[in-house]
Amino acid sequence: MRILVLGTTGAIGACTLQALLAEGHEVIGASRRQPEQEVAASTAPWIGVDVTQLPTTAQWEAMLEGVELVVNCVGIIAEKRSGDFEILHCTMLQALSAACRKRHCALIHLSALGSASTAPTAYWASKGRGEEWLAAQNIACTILRPSLVFSPQGASSKLFLGLATLPLVLLPGANVPVQPVSVDDLAALIVALVRMRLAGETWPRRIDVAGPRKMTLAQYISLLRQAMGAPPAWLGHLPFALAQPIARVGTWLRLPMLGPEPLTMLAASQDGRLCPDNSMMCQMLGRSPRDPAGFATRSLRPAAIAGWAYPALTVIIAWLWLYTAYVSWFAWPHEQSHAWLSACAIPPGLHEFVLATASLTDAALGTALLTGLVRARSWHGVLWPVQIGLVAGYTLLMTVFLPQFWAHPFGPLSKNLPLLLLFCVMWRLR
Repeated sequence: MRILVLGTTGAIGACTLQALLAEGHEVIGASRRQPEQEVAASTAPWIGVDVTQLPTTAQWEAMLEGVELVVNCVGIIAEKRSGDFEILHCTMLQALSAACRKRHCALIHLSALGSASTAPTAYWASKGRGEEWLAAQNIACTILRPSLVFSPQGASSKLFLGLATLPLVLLPGANVPVQPVSVDDLAALIVALVRMRLAGETWPRRIDVAGPRKMTLAQYISLLRQAMGAPPAWLGHLPFALAQPIARVGTWLRLPMLGPEPLTMLAASQDGRLCPDNSMMCQMLGRSPRDPAGFATRSLRPAAIAGWAYPALTVIIAWLWLYTAYVSWFAWPHEQSHAWLSACAIPPGLHEFVLATASLTDAALGTALLTGLVRARSWHGVLWPVQIGLVAGYTLLMTVFLPQFWAHPFGPLSKNLPLLLLFCVMWRLR
């Protein structure tokens, strides 16, 4: 079967594409960004397309030439621009489904549990309106409504894996009931639907997708911790009222999984809406889904730690440069600094200029580190070798002209050695 998978750079789309290829289907991948190398190598062909720029049925009809099935894995958890939810979850879906009807093409649509046009969040409400539209269309279509999906490449899974490696976690919604499901089982369900289509069987209109058992979010994170072999930790509940300011910071830092939308969804899920009856899914798979105790592996632990350690260390190092800039110019006596500059063979007339330049350089590095972290600038990685060169340079300079600092009890030079190694590690992680 010739199948178009939309959203192949997402965790669900990429896994679905691989599962359909393994089944022997002719699969076309479509996404806005270039897929990762391992995905791109197995995709024949791949279409680069921004679905927000395909608002009309005619545009979709051209793309669906010769396609027998579309799997729509497109979705966002947070808007970059106002109206993105409506465009991606409703307008685009309406045009796509109309094109599928004209092309006699079947459609598998990925929605989400909790979705309803009357839901308390914009994400769920837009997904709900999309579901209602599809339910009224006369096309071969099924709507998959997954619970919390685990994938090592998924944004929410990366967040939970990172939390599972922390020694102390204060979690909003720690007691919210969830029923996590593996992305592999979700992809296997899509493969099962394709087999039904080939056999001429009628699809269910909606299928709730969830794992084999219900647990609290805290219990889920504990299972991930145990599976990764991470050390024991303490996990407590953070009241939603106290989590709101953190969510606003998450928005400012462009961390969608820590923003207000997921927090509101978590608060609304205390009623158990993320724990559905998965009997239809089990019937179609012919088995029970994977247990969450086997989701994570020890090999995921380093990346999970790096997920929170890299930004945290970047912030601390940025603070170090900014604080050094302040101390150098405002807090430390200039006379003492001039004496050190004289020992380094700097002419007295240049002392204030060199001191000011050093302070401004430190401040610029600290500011650039924070800016690159928040705005994800492409030049952010270059800052690490720059810092290595700067610290190594003044360490060498002081070794030659002020060797007594190697014997200082507070280690102003010896501490540069682990700092240089840390910069190198951060550089390579970047």
